[in-house]
Formats: sequence, structure tokens, C-alpha cells
Amino acid sequence: MPRPDGVLTTRGQSFLASGVVLLAAGAALGLGDLLRIGTVLVLLAAGAWALSRRPASWLHVEREVAPGRLAVDELGTVTLTLRNAGRRRSPLVLAQEHVAYPLGDRPRFVVPSLRPGEHQVMHYPIGSVVRGEHALGPISVRVRDGFGLTSRLTRLSGSRTVLVVPQVLPLDASALPGSGPGQDDDVADTVALHGEDDVTIRPYRQGDELRRIHWPASAHTGSLMVRQEEQPSRRRAAVLLDRRVTAHAGEGPHSSFEWAVTTVASVVGHLQDHGYDVDLVTEPDTGHERPVTLDEALTTLARTVLAEHDGLASTAGVLSRGAAGLVVAVVGPGSRTDLEALAATHRTGTASLAIVVDSPTFGRAVEGRPGVSAPGAETSHLAHPSGPARTGHLSAAASVEILRRYGWRAVVAGHGTVPALAWRQIASSTGRSVR
Repeated sequence: MPRPDGVLTTRGQSFLASGVVLLAAGAALGLGDLLRIGTVLVLLAAGAWALSRRPASWLHVEREVAPGRLAVDELGTVTLTLRNAGRRRSPLVLAQEHVAYPLGDRPRFVVPSLRPGEHQVMHYPIGSVVRGEHALGPISVRVRDGFGLTSRLTRLSGSRTVLVVPQVLPLDASALPGSGPGQDDDVADTVALHGEDDVTIRPYRQGDELRRIHWPASAHTGSLMVRQEEQPSRRRAAVLLDRRVTAHAGEGPHSSFEWAVTTVASVVGHLQDHGYDVDLVTEPDTGHERPVTLDEALTTLARTVLAEHDGLASTAGVLSRGAAGLVVAVVGPGSRTDLEALAATHRTGTASLAIVVDSPTFGRAVEGRPGVSAPGAETSHLAHPSGPARTGHLSAAASVEILRRYGWRAVVAGHGTVPALAWRQIASSTGRSVR
């Protein structure tokens, strides 16, 4: 239900005060005329106040957003329709739409008097530099009664959310590592064991038929393997996003976590454009039942937040259960245990790429801006302002060295690094770090 807020205006307060004084004077002096006039003034003020408490049920609000989903830095338009659903002509009202802070300023409108069933359509722009789900509404209207005794502020029911997804930035098409069956020498074909040359063996995935389990290969590898009589027409890739709160720094859209989210979205879109089925790994229980579409990936990334969990090992373990020929990990610094757990998921025949975000450089960039709170102060939920200079955490450069020793291509990306440059370096044969 709408929530009204009726307040007596200066005129209304004067009516009420005058009525009380006249009632007191009439009672003291025994003058009936003063009592009657005082009673009328008090009743007018009290009646106007009581009526102002009634909700503006005559006003219905509808919202449409075009486009239905926005990307970061993309502008959209909200169409607001106010309809008089009552049986009487509506008064002139001043309306203000409540919008989430990232979407812009709160628009105000003057809604003219409307006949029953008549509507008024208004438009206002929105845009956000912060991904996520942001609220539109409710709308507040202010109405005065016919005597001007009250000013009624009513917050109408009804609101909706706008999903703002991360940007998908263009990446260098020439910097695409070969992967998957039938590609270059980075990835070898997984072939059948024990002489079954006409059958390909791959790891078991949820939903596979039990009759397709290849027991000799399962015994040889220690995990369930299934027969695949035909090679898949598309290559498979897995993209991992490190969500550990201890791995990121910076504030708001300038944090290392937001940079990582944008990079992951761009990599997913880039790989899908080049014929890959992509698994998006953001949580330890992320499954590999089916690849995600770009829309699904962007929706997931738009709602993804930093998480307090034990470490990277549990999330990285998902990679070892998949059948991807290409793995791309965007991670922050961590402990030696975390990095070795991720590095150990590299398998022969898989191209493993890692972009290690030098998150302390994002924290220092925030601290260097005027008006930004020092480390330890309350900050945005998006990331910690101070870098992951925590006990047991390796530097980004040391993290890269561990990954390379296990056969990964790995680079460091610091504050100011463009995702396209990081991708070009990681997908090239050199794998030099960029800052």
C-alpha cells in the first residue's frame, strides 16, 4: 500500500491554533459565537489533516525501460506512465521518482489534473558506471487540499529493478590460443585407451548415460570417464573469476574486482565469437552441465559480488572436473597454497592462461585520489580499499612464477592496464607481464 505523510501547512497550523484560542476564549468568556467559530476552524484543520492521511489510490504507475538491460556506461530511457484510476478528476500534483544513486539524479515532474482514465506519459534518462541490480521507484507525489491547509506527500507502491551488466570490450582476434581437439600443438587430442582408436574418452559430466562409462579408462585415471563416439563440433573453454575478498583492492568501479569482472566478460564474449562453448566458473560448486550463453554469463557477472571463502583451491578444483581444452583464469594474489592448487589443475593437452591482477596497485590508486578514505575506513562493498597486503599472500609477480612452473601462460596486470593488452600478452607466445 502507498505510504502517506500528511503535514499541516502554515495556513493549516494557523487555522488550528486560532481555533484552539477561540475555543478557550469562548469557554472562558461564555461567548457561544467564539465557541462556534473556534469549532469550525479546528474541524477544518483536523478534517483536512485526516483526509491527507488517505492514500492516493487513484494514481497508478507503470514503468518501461528501454533497453530492458543496460551495460555499464550505456544510456537508457525510462517511460513513466501515471494514470488516474479514480472516479473523479485528479488534482495537480508534483511527482518525484526515486532511483538508485548509481542511475543518476531523481527526476521531478508536474502532473496536470487528469480526468478519470486519463494518463500522462513522461520520460527520463538513466545510466550507470556501476554494474548490478538497481532500483527504480517508488514515486512520491505531493498534493495540497483545496483550502491549502495540508501538503500531502504520498509514496506510491510499485517499483522495478534495472540490471546493469559489465561491458564486453573488444579483444585482439589474432591473439587466440589454439585449443580443443584438432587444434594446434598447445592442446593434444584425448584419445581412447587400450587400443580403442575409434572412440574418444573424456571425463564424466552430470547427465551422461551410465552405459557410456568406459571402465578401463576410469580405472586408469582414477575418475569416471565416458566414451564419446563423435568429436564435438565446438571447442570447450572454462573461464574462472576469483571472487575472494582478500584477493582484491580498490573502491567502486575503480577496484581490481570490477576490472576482473569486465575482463572475464570480455574473454567470454571473445571466445564465444570464435567458436568456443564456455563454462563460467565463479563458485566452488559451479557445475559443467552445459556451457553458458553470453547473456547468461553477463547476468551472472552483473550479480556477482566478493565472497568470504576459504581460498582459491575449492574454486579451482572445479576446473579439474571439466573437459575444457582452454582454461582462462583471472585471479588476484593469494597464498602459495592457493596458487599451487590453481596451477595443479593444468593438464596435458589443455592451454591454461592466467591474468594475475596486481590488486595492491588498485588500492594505492584509490588512496592517492583526493577525498578517498584511508585504508581501514568504511568503503564500498565492491572491494577493500587497501590491497591484499595480508600475511601469507604472495606478490602478483611471485604468483605468476608459480603458475608458469606448472605450464601456465601467466601475466601480471596492474592498475591502468587495458584488458585488451592483457589478453594480447597472455595469448601470445611470450606471456610477458604488463602494467
